[in-house]
Amino acid sequence: GTYLSLDSIDSAVRDYDSLLNMKSAVLNQDRISQLYYLKGNALYLGSQDSSACKCWNKAKDLGHNNSWNQIRKYCK
Repeated sequence: GTYLSLDSIDSAVRDYDSLLNMKSAVLNQDRISQLYYLKGNALYLGSQDSSACKCWNKAKDLGHNNSWNQIRKYCK
């Protein structure tokens, strides 16, 4: 597997947050749902399971299909 340092995970989460803050001005719903999904993955890798589940659920609510897999596997 790929090794990511905690610093790079934190950096990825910050990058996703920056992109999500632009939201509706420049991003469509599919892109926003993908960003929440990817942010959830980064949070999960950083052992922030609860926050990851919130992001995956947000992605699912916005129509991101793969989020269901993560939610079923990792969220209670």
